[in-house]
Amino acid sequence: MPVSSDFYGLITRFFSQRYIYMILLLVQVSISYSETILFEFASTDPDPKLENLLYVAAGIELMQSGISSTQKDEQEADYLLSTQYDSAKGKTTVHYRFFARSSPEKILADITFEVTLDPDFDSTVASAVRQVLKLSGIRFTPSPNAKIDGILSVPRITKISDQSPTVHKDTDTPGGQHEKTKINLSGSIAGVFLLGDITKFMHNGISCSLGAGYSWRDETWNIMLGGSIIATRLFNDAEITGGSLYVFYIGPEVLFGTGRAFPYRVAATLSGGAAIISVADSDAMRAKTAPCADAGVSLTIPIGSGFSIGLGVKALFVFDSDMIIAGTSTDIVIGMEL
Repeated sequence: MPVSSDFYGLITRFFSQRYIYMILLLVQVSISYSETILFEFASTDPDPKLENLLYVAAGIELMQSGISSTQKDEQEADYLLSTQYDSAKGKTTVHYRFFARSSPEKILADITFEVTLDPDFDSTVASAVRQVLKLSGIRFTPSPNAKIDGILSVPRITKISDQSPTVHKDTDTPGGQHEKTKINLSGSIAGVFLLGDITKFMHNGISCSLGAGYSWRDETWNIMLGGSIIATRLFNDAEITGGSLYVFYIGPEVLFGTGRAFPYRVAATLSGGAAIISVADSDAMRAKTAPCADAGVSLTIPIGSGFSIGLGVKALFVFDSDMIIAGTSTDIVIGMEL
């Protein structure tokens, strides 16, 4: 039985349409699929807030290239970007190693760079990510559906170097996660210059101090609560006879200053309490107490692991019933963090 040309035309149109539909479906699937990179962070001193900044800055660059990023290990990520970082002296050294998850034994890219928390932070991280993609030699397929998974809300798995993984979760604490608290020790030696009525008898002296406190340091600020001991000797003018004047003080101290993102540390201090005023005559030591207060500012620079050195100025007031002792000092300050 002969088959009409209309029947052949109908069959041809049917299979042609099915073929076109299949092609469109495959194209749609390929466009909607986004290659994904898993981020894994490791550090000897994990900092969840810094990890979020690194993750978002890198994720934005990847998303602009049509690649998704995630920190969820259970997702079907195609690649792994191992990110090891260490912070010191206001700078963070970042070590990127890039793998295909199907071949974790082969490193596709390996770079190290430094970054600081300044206006160039995002561009520095983005440049490093572009370098990783280039070194990998992989031709990624950009997707308009690329995304940054779980920005600032997904629990992060951070490996502590040579130790078991530790899980850090975001909190609602204002300002985010802070660096763990530290014990601060400080010492200073200063030249004292007196002001007011006391200059009828003396003009200068020497002072030394020791302090200790507990600090909470964020990226931009630092608060310390502690105490200090100050011993000051004031020298009589040449024409004044009698013993030197000593002022011994111990009391609480509050410090507010810049945080760990700065390569230097500027701080303001305030303390107050009771001072013991004593005069050493040739035959006896006379002493009495009076309220006192001091305030100051300092600028220190880290010089090693946990150590810093710098300069400061202070104002000291001792409210003696007979005469207010007032003066300023210029300090050489040494600090240490435990």
